[in-house]
Amino acid sequence: MRVSRIAAITVMGAAAFGVSATSAYANEGRSGRIEASPHVVKPGHVVRLTTEACHCGPALVHVTVDGKRHWVKLAKWTPEGKTGWFKVPRDTDPGRYEVEGHCKWGRGIEGAFWVPKEHKEHKEHHRAMHHHHHHHCAH
Repeated sequence: MRVSRIAAITVMGAAAFGVSATSAYANEGRSGRIEASPHVVKPGHVVRLTTEACHCGPALVHVTVDGKRHWVKLAKWTPEGKTGWFKVPRDTDPGRYEVEGHCKWGRGIEGAFWVPKEHKEHKEHHRAMHHHHHHHCAH
């Protein structure tokens, strides 16, 4: 118990000094983040997947939709990090989709995006989009 308490304090201390918890974890081999933009993507639209975790080369990630694995290479360097694009299939069901993979040199990376339910009423659609924003830290 004592060790995990010290680790938690270390990470919180790193965050207080402006170093993200992600880089504090880097030496422990934990997963890096994949940012999805936009976070909510309609079927048939494209989501941009970006990671800052892979400095030494491209990353290979996958999204599983209806049991089929779709591979995406994050190889283009943009100001946000290594970037790739994934077109969400038109028949994708609403829900949360995990993006998982690894950097060329082995570090695991992960993220997620949401496919919203199709709403006829704009008000309901807005509520569904707003609701998503509270899930950023839930893991």
